[in-house]
Amino acid sequence: MAMFLMFGDGTFSPQLSNYLLSGPLIPYGLPCVRELFRFLVSLTNPVDRNNTDVMIHMGLSLLTVALESGADHLADFNSLCTLVRDDLCKNMIFVSMEQWFNRLS
Repeated sequence: MAMFLMFGDGTFSPQLSNYLLSGPLIPYGLPCVRELFRFLVSLTNPVDRNNTDVMIHMGLSLLTVALESGADHLADFNSLCTLVRDDLCKNMIFVSMEQWFNRLS
């Protein structure tokens, strides 16, 4: 398997990636998916003053992609369902309030 390394001057050099071929691939697993999902949900919180309108819109867009691609399997994981039921629903209610809705549309 060939990969390219980029140097500081912007040039690329092909390198043989022996270290990538040396062992089995290990998936990231549920803890990583849960943390990523938790982060995306936190981006949609309009009450958090650190989240700008652009960040909220980006979080909603990324959550849309995550839910479209993994909705069939979401119910299999209680920790992800809890995030959707509690935090995401609460944030969606806040976002849907008229003052937030007008700013995001």
